[in-house]
Amino acid sequence: MAKDPYRYEEHSPQFLKFEPEKAITIRTAPEAKIRREALASAIWGTHYLPADYSLAPMVRAKMDGSRPTNCRKTAIGKRYGPSLLCKLDQYRGTTNLAEIYRQKFTIPPHYHSYIARFRPKVWNQWTVIYHHGYAGTYHDQYRNIARLIEHGYAVLAFNLPGLGRNQIPGPGLTAIRQIMGAILLSLDYETAQAKPKGIAMIGFSAGGWATAMAAALDPTIRATYTVAAPIYPRALADPALEPPKIARVPELLDSAGYLDLFILGTSGSGNVPRRQLQIFNRFDRCCWRNRTALLYAGSVTKAASSLGGDFEVRIDESHARHKISRQAMDWILADLERIRQ
Repeated sequence: MAKDPYRYEEHSPQFLKFEPEKAITIRTAPEAKIRREALASAIWGTHYLPADYSLAPMVRAKMDGSRPTNCRKTAIGKRYGPSLLCKLDQYRGTTNLAEIYRQKFTIPPHYHSYIARFRPKVWNQWTVIYHHGYAGTYHDQYRNIARLIEHGYAVLAFNLPGLGRNQIPGPGLTAIRQIMGAILLSLDYETAQAKPKGIAMIGFSAGGWATAMAAALDPTIRATYTVAAPIYPRALADPALEPPKIARVPELLDSAGYLDLFILGTSGSGNVPRRQLQIFNRFDRCCWRNRTALLYAGSVTKAASSLGGDFEVRIDESHARHKISRQAMDWILADLERIRQ
């Protein structure tokens, strides 16, 4: 019953002036390649991930071990959130879960971060990357991680810098390098070691921004799912709602606007089709005007289709919270099953 009719019901008149066709600059495969290289160059100064980024060997978490006694007392726990070892109880009863590994990555000069790798007993040959947003860790989504594992998916779980034992981020592009470096390093490792038939990525809130960005940079990600993400183009950004700073870094917006990012996220893998499904919570009281995405959906879908990609926007009306709902997860799982066939 919001007093503002533009909160949930109508499109604000200022946004109706937006012409998405004019904001899209990618119409051909060569243009997509140029834009992808420009995006990578804006982050790293090169088209490729720097060679001095590294992943440490995986460490297996002892699922039959007891919970550490210092989970609430350590400075790490208080400042960054709980470590994987302090949250193992959430995963012990997960059907089809074989083992969990913890892995640290290093981005020079001094940044370290951690991811979790969940391996199923019966693997369907697909790996799903899950990226969480701010104000929490991927452990908040343990039920959805469990659902993925129960359906046979291997899962790689990520937190943003400053959360889940990850170090505090650097400013601007430094934080972008830390976030994207972790994802792309892990993606390379997974491709080389596990050799999955397909890789998908799910991102919630600011993790949805990371998901859209990763898909634009790396065409090996076959399907991407963003939920409640701050990924509106500048012309549709509500000045009354503050987006995360990482979503508004000028160097990235100048190299590829958001609509171009979405097209890059569905193109570039040759004969293998790529898909991006964006889910917005219509009655989300946290962050954005959530039906505004419908103003660009048709134009992006058309442009993506012309390059062999598949793009879709869905509005989740099943709840009034900032979360991945059961409805959204049902959509994602059904979509993944369809793509895998």
